[in-house]
Amino acid sequence: MTLSKALIDEATMALSVLKFLSVIAFSLTLALGARAQTAGDLETDLIAILEESAVVGAGIVVVQNGSPVVDLAWGMADLVSASPVTGDTVFRAGSISKNVTSLMAVRLVQQGTLNLNDLVADIAPDIQINNPWSETDPVRVVHLLEHTAGLPGSSYREYTENRPDASPADYLEAVGTLRLRWRPGTLYSYSNAGHTLLARVLEQATGRSFDDLAKSLVFDELDMQSASFLTYGAAPTRLSRSYAISGREEPTWEMLIRPSGSLTVTARDLAQLAALYANEGAGLVPAEAIDRMQRSEASSVSDAGVGRGAYGLGTFAFIPEGLVFRGHWGRTEGFRASMGYVPGTGAGFVILLNTADDRAAGLLRARIAQHLKQDLGASPLPERAEIDRGALETARGVYVIATHEQPMRAWLFKALDQRRITTAEDGLIVSGMGLRGPPARRFYPAAAGGYVAEGLPLATAALVTVDERQFWIDRDAYVKVSAAEAAFRRLSIPAMLGVSLIAVLHAAVWGLMGLLGRGPRGDGLWIRAALLASGLGFLATSGLFVSFGLLSGWAGLANIGQPTLVSITMAGGSILAVIGALTALGLTGRRLVQAPGVFLLWAGPASLVLSSVAVLWILVGWFPLVSWAW
Repeated sequence: MTLSKALIDEATMALSVLKFLSVIAFSLTLALGARAQTAGDLETDLIAILEESAVVGAGIVVVQNGSPVVDLAWGMADLVSASPVTGDTVFRAGSISKNVTSLMAVRLVQQGTLNLNDLVADIAPDIQINNPWSETDPVRVVHLLEHTAGLPGSSYREYTENRPDASPADYLEAVGTLRLRWRPGTLYSYSNAGHTLLARVLEQATGRSFDDLAKSLVFDELDMQSASFLTYGAAPTRLSRSYAISGREEPTWEMLIRPSGSLTVTARDLAQLAALYANEGAGLVPAEAIDRMQRSEASSVSDAGVGRGAYGLGTFAFIPEGLVFRGHWGRTEGFRASMGYVPGTGAGFVILLNTADDRAAGLLRARIAQHLKQDLGASPLPERAEIDRGALETARGVYVIATHEQPMRAWLFKALDQRRITTAEDGLIVSGMGLRGPPARRFYPAAAGGYVAEGLPLATAALVTVDERQFWIDRDAYVKVSAAEAAFRRLSIPAMLGVSLIAVLHAAVWGLMGLLGRGPRGDGLWIRAALLASGLGFLATSGLFVSFGLLSGWAGLANIGQPTLVSITMAGGSILAVIGALTALGLTGRRLVQAPGVFLLWAGPASLVLSSVAVLWILVGWFPLVSWAW
C-alpha cells in the first residue's frame, strides 16, 4: 500500500511537471511566434522605406540577443548588368573604417604592444606634425583615436588623389607636415588624417603592414571573410556599384586615407562586428576595453563629465527614438553606411546602401530603433543637477563655430554656423544664428556633468574654458565672441555679395553712359572700375567655391583640388577681389578729401564693405585662394 501510494505520488508529480513544461513550451512558442511576427513587420517596413527612396540597393542586418532577426538583401547591385543585391554583395562602408582601425589599436593595447598615452613622435618619427604646444602637450595615440589632436580635416587636394591601395607612408609623403590648429587634448574636430596617422603608428609599433594587422586582429577573429581595406575589396567581382541620389553611377574613388574610409564588407560580416560590441566583446575583447571605446577621456568635454556623450575610440553615440546607440556611420562616393548597437544587450544593426540617400538612412535607423525599443525600452533620462545661476549667466552670449573640419573654409562657416545662448529658470536655451542653424533647444545641467538637451537620455554638451576662451561644445566647439564680431561675420557675406552685384550693374549703366559721351572721368572712372573689378572677383570666387567646394559631389571637389580652369579662375578672382577693393577704398578716400560729392554716398560704403571682406580674405589665406594646396 505504501509502495503503491509512492508510485501514485511520483506519477502525479511527473504529470504535474509535464503539464508545467508544456505550459512553458507553449509560452515559448507564442513568444517566438510574436518575435518572428515583429521581425517580419520590421522587414516589411524597411522594404517600404527603401521602395519609397532613391536607394538602388541595400544590405541590412538587425541583431537581437546576438542573433540576426532581419537579414535583408534588397534591390540592385549593378543597374547595367541587372545584378541583384545578395547576402554576398560587398559595399564600401566609408568611415566605419575608423571603428575597425580603432579596434585594432585597442587590441594592441590589450596585448601590451601599445599604450593610449604613448607619444606619436616616439613610435612613428616619420610623422611630421607642427605642434606649437609640443613642450607641454605633445600628440598622443589617444588624441588620434578621439579626434582631439587638433589636426585639420581633408583638404580639397586629397580628393584628387585617386590612388588605389595607398599605404599610410604614401599619405605621409604626400601631405608633408601637418600643422595643429589648437592644443592637443582639448577640442574635438573630425579628421580623416587622425586614423590614417594612427595606422602608421600601428605599423611602426608592430613592424607589420596595416592590411596584415587588420586581417589578423579583426577580420580573421570575427570570420569577416569579405572584409578588406583594399580599394576593391577581397572579392572585387562582388563589390556593388554606387549611385548618386539622381541615379547617376558614381565612379570608385580612393583617397589616400584608406584606414579612415576604405573598408569594404558585406552586411552580414559587418554585423559580426556590431554583435561583438553589443555583447561587450564576446570574449574576444575585454568588456572594460569595449567600455573604454564608448567614451572620451582626452578632451575638454570629458574633463567636464561628458565623456560618454563625446566621440570615443572610433565610436560615438546617436539617439534615434530615445534609445542610445553606439557605433559609427560612413559615406564615400554614393555609398552610405550605418553600424549601431545598444551596449550589453546583444542588439544592434548594420545598414549598407549603395546610394547617397541620407534621408533614407535616417528613416531606416529610426524604424530599427523603434523595433528594438519594444524589448529594451527607451534609455532613461539622466538626473539633473541643481541650478548654478552664476554658471548660467556666464554662458550667455553669442558663439561661432571654432572647429570646422576644413581650415580652408572655416572662416565661411563662422558666418554660417553661429549659436546664441540665453538663460531660462532651469537651464540654457541654445538657438541657431547666422545664415543657417538649428531651432532653439533647451539644455539642463546634468548631475554627472555637462548639459543634456531636453528629452535626451545622454548629456552631450559642456561649457569649458580653453586658453582663457570660453567654448560651448556639443560635439563641435563654438567659441564665445562679441556680438559685434558675430554680426560682422554673419552680415559680411550677404553684404559683400549685394555690393558686388550692385557694382557690376552700376558699371553696366556707366558703360552705356560712356558710349553716349557722358561717362565718368578721372577718379570717378577709376573708382567705378576698381569696384567693378572687385565685385566681379568676389562673385566669381564665391560662386565657384560654393558650386564646386560645398554643393558639388566628388567630381567637383576633385576639380578644385588641382589646377584646373575652375580653380585657377578662383585664385585669379580672389586676387582681383582684394586688390580692386583696397584700390577703390584708397581712391575713395582721396576723392573724399579733394572733391567730395554725392557719388561718394555709394562709393564710400561700397569700398568699405568690400575692403573689410578683402582684409578677412587676406587673414584667412584666401589671397590668393590656392584651393589645390595640401
